[in-house]
Amino acid sequence: MPSKEEEMTPTCDCNYPPNNLPWCVICGAEKEFNVNPKPGEILKIAYLAGAISSRMDTYKKVFDEADARWAAKGYAVINPAARDLSVGGVHPPWEDYMRLCLSDVCSADLVVFLHGWETSMGARLEFLVATTLKIEIIFEKE
Repeated sequence: MPSKEEEMTPTCDCNYPPNNLPWCVICGAEKEFNVNPKPGEILKIAYLAGAISSRMDTYKKVFDEADARWAAKGYAVINPAARDLSVGGVHPPWEDYMRLCLSDVCSADLVVFLHGWETSMGARLEFLVATTLKIEIIFEKE
């Protein structure tokens, strides 16, 4: 049986850690993406929560690295930083993103709060929803 690394084979030579994106986050090359659970196995869904709006210069890298870590642990990762709802370069209001993000939190088995999440109004809303619905929570220290 192939390992997780063999199941998520990049078509490039970047050797970036496996993640659930269908392309390499370094060079953009498409991946052969075959994460097939064993019979009867269901992948758990991990949602990443953290500051985005207040960290426009760095959030993408932080979320992509967390995405890779949790995907390597065998989770199907929902990475809100990978979502682009812009049309013609115009981004919708924050509230529209949050409607989608809160829906994603509700569908997750686990919410991973990234370092510094407390500074984000959106992440605080995600925390409220996760705790109210008794969704498992993990806090990353760095």
